[in-house]
Amino acid sequence: MHRGKFLFLTTFFTALQAFVTLPVLHARTQSHTVDSRAHRQNTPSNKRPTAKSPTRQPAFPLTTWAQLALPVAELRFQSNVVRFNRNMLYHYDTDSLEGLANEAVLSKTIHAIFSQAEKQGWAQNEKFHILPIENLTDGSPNEDLISFNHVGFRVAVFSVKTKSIHRGVVLTASFQGVNPPQELQSLYRDGSIIDLLDQSTTEFQEYAADIVNRFKNGGSIDNRFVEITAKASSWVAGCETTIAGRFCINARIFDANGIDPKVFYEALSGSQDPTQNDHDTLQAIREQNLAWPIDKSYISRGYKICGCNRQHHGVDFTAPIGTPIYAVSDGTVREAGTFNGWGRTVVIEHELPNGEKFVSLYAHLSRFEKNLRNGSIVKRSQLIAHSGNTGASTGPHLHLEIRTLTEGIHPLSRPTRTHRPVDPLRVLDLFNVFVESSQEAVKTAHSGR
Repeated sequence: MHRGKFLFLTTFFTALQAFVTLPVLHARTQSHTVDSRAHRQNTPSNKRPTAKSPTRQPAFPLTTWAQLALPVAELRFQSNVVRFNRNMLYHYDTDSLEGLANEAVLSKTIHAIFSQAEKQGWAQNEKFHILPIENLTDGSPNEDLISFNHVGFRVAVFSVKTKSIHRGVVLTASFQGVNPPQELQSLYRDGSIIDLLDQSTTEFQEYAADIVNRFKNGGSIDNRFVEITAKASSWVAGCETTIAGRFCINARIFDANGIDPKVFYEALSGSQDPTQNDHDTLQAIREQNLAWPIDKSYISRGYKICGCNRQHHGVDFTAPIGTPIYAVSDGTVREAGTFNGWGRTVVIEHELPNGEKFVSLYAHLSRFEKNLRNGSIVKRSQLIAHSGNTGASTGPHLHLEIRTLTEGIHPLSRPTRTHRPVDPLRVLDLFNVFVESSQEAVKTAHSGR
């Protein structure tokens, strides 16, 4: 029996357990908030604060703690189902067993991070998501190159912020064992799978403290930006830490001031941007399997649309001057020249199967590839230019935009509400955020298995 056949019972008992747990969580949250506030102010907890009393951002919402408790409650329930009727174990596939456990591990990890962040005065943005890995690879033309594709794998996306810093996290979890199928079955059979997590509180807390400290470390580029490896061919499930000796955890931290974490979730899960008018065109562009325009770089600034003067209609990739830049898809060079603000820029026109067109724009370049000019025909991943720091640029990087092409509107015209660029992170294959082309790195990452 697949996990889905238990959906009704699982949902009912999980919801019941969460409902029973809510008053306890509520009491603990209120107690923690009151006690910590009283300790910080060095005043009785029942004393009404005065105008001069220090204030604190409110504790994370009760709904957040309850949401994080659900995967752990579900794992506990499913573990008890198997424990009290071992014959049921043989109706579960290994991916379901691993997925249940990994999702619970991620929930406990996020819970620990939020708890640690709360102690340090951070506030979470009330948005986090945990999704299975198959959403990342299904239908990918390069799927045959992927050496790690396990549906039990889980990815979580969330962010934490203060008044001055907003960091996002892409968190992954996988089960590591000598013989994962047999070991997982054994852990479920004797009911020890949940005990492993219950007994690992200190490990969760220590890792959470490390993550929150990394949030504050603005001096290290590795801690601030998501690394991209454009020509990737292998999964790296390398462990930053191991929980209970079996669960491999890895975090990719990025500067969320310019990147909304929900973009990662929506791009990975294939859901659409609710603010984008033409969903069909967006999906059609995504299905073109756009190549990453630059290799070995960092996302340093994201797409930002707001009612302000700091809008940013593309994605910036930090890279040294002279880094090769590649075309994201087959097309024709429409513009190759120097433009106000953008500096040296290439604009390539691409045609979709339905006849619609879009353009990719590459700005702040140092130089164009030899013989590249207006009208040149280019292929996907063809070298077209080199990154630079020209135009209104504050440092060496590539600025990439993806714009739908409308008849009568110049591709470099100022964006409007009804005609604006697409967030490149919604149409590029985000698989490259999690992979590594170096086989040596793969061996190193898997050496602990």
